Amino acid sequence: MNFEFYLTTACNMSCTFCGAWYRASNERSIPFEKVCEILASAREQGYKYVAFSGGEPMMYARFVDVIRFAHELGFYVSVATNGLFIDDQILDALEATNTSVRVSLHTLDRSLHQEIVGTDSLSRVLASIELLCERGAYYGIGSTIYEINVHEVEALAEYALEHNAAFIKFSPVFNVWKGDDIYLDEAFYADILTRLVRTTIKHIKHLNYRKQANIFLDHFVDVMTTRRCSAGTDLYCGVDTKLNIIPCPVLPDHGVLPKASYQSMDDFIELKQGFSAIYDKNFADSLEGKCADCAFKSVCLGGCLSLKLSAGLSLTSEQPICLWRILNRVISQFDRDAMADVLYYWQYQYNRKVVDGSENLGCIRHVPVWTLEYKLGRRRQDFYAPSEQNIYQRLNA
Repeated sequence: MNFEFYLTTACNMSCTFCGAWYRASNERSIPFEKVCEILASAREQGYKYVAFSGGEPMMYARFVDVIRFAHELGFYVSVATNGLFIDDQILDALEATNTSVRVSLHTLDRSLHQEIVGTDSLSRVLASIELLCERGAYYGIGSTIYEINVHEVEALAEYALEHNAAFIKFSPVFNVWKGDDIYLDEAFYADILTRLVRTTIKHIKHLNYRKQANIFLDHFVDVMTTRRCSAGTDLYCGVDTKLNIIPCPVLPDHGVLPKASYQSMDDFIELKQGFSAIYDKNFADSLEGKCADCAFKSVCLGGCLSLKLSAGLSLTSEQPICLWRILNRVISQFDRDAMADVLYYWQYQYNRKVVDGSENLGCIRHVPVWTLEYKLGRRRQDFYAPSEQNIYQRLNA
C-alpha cells in the first residue's frame, strides 16, 4: 500500500512535462501538522510505503522533520527529487531515516537538459549523483522519456550502472497536465521498449534477480501486462497541496471519475468505492474495438484509464496503448535464449513487488520492463517477499 504526498508546488525547475505544479498559480505547501495527521492515519490503515514529491520536496520548509516523523511511524520512506539540494547535511538526514532517493535525470546532454527542465543545471545534478555515489547512499535515477530524449535510454542506463545506482526507472511522458501537448503513440512505445529490452539483455549479468522455476515463463508477459488499472485502489493514494486525494498521479480531471478531498481516511475509502463501482459486472462486455475481442478482457478490463481519458476516449473505448500487444511484438524480435533471461528478471522483480490484494491489479507504468535494478545498488533490506504462487493464481484468474 503506497501513499504519496505532493508536499509543495515550489520548484526550482520548470520541466516541460511536469504534472506536479499544473494546478498552482501560486506556490502552495501542505501544512506540517496536516502532513503528520494524515501520515499517522495512513499508518493506522496499514499503509507501509510513503513517497514525498512536489514540486521539489526538498524545498518544503520542514522537509527533514517530515521524513523523520514518517520514519518514526514505521514507514519505508522515499523521496523523488531533482537533486539540486542534495548535500552532506541532507544526506545525513536521509541516512538517519533510511530514506531512499530517486534523482531525476532525463539526459546527459547539457543543452537538451536545459530545454527539458528550464534551467542550466545538469552539472549540479550530476554533482549530486557523484556525492550519492561517494557516500554509498541507496539511490536510484528516474528518467522521463519522450521523443527528444528516447535515444539516450542506453546511455542513461550505462551511467546509472557506472555510478552505483540501485536502479534506473524510465517513465514515458503521459499526455496530461503540463505534458498535455505530448502524445506518445504505439510507434514510440515500440521504440522505447525495444531499446529497454536490448539494454536489459546487455546488462543482464549486472541485474538483481534469481531464476525461479516456472513452467509458465513464456506466458509471463500475459500475466504482467493484463491487470486491471489500479487507479483509485489501495495500491496507490496521494494527497496534493490543496488536500485533493489523487487516485493516480497521471490521471486527468474528468467528469466521469469520482473525486474527493481529504478530511479523514473515510474519504479515501469512499473514493476507492467510487472507482470500484465503475467496473460493474457488465463492464468487460461493454469494451470496444480490439479490447472487445481480447482473451484477457475479463482481467484487464480495458487497461490504463489515463491513456484512454487523456486521448479523449471513453472508459470503454479500445485501449490506445496496449502494452501486452506492443511488448509481445517487440520481444519476438529478440533471440529466444536471451529473452528467457530477461523474462526471469521481469518475473523476479514483479513477484518482489506484489503485495496482498494486488494480484488482479496493476499499472503499466510500474511493470518491471521500465526499470533496471542493479546488483551493485543492493545496500538495504529486501522489502518485498517473493511469492511464486501468485504467478499461478494470476494465470488461473
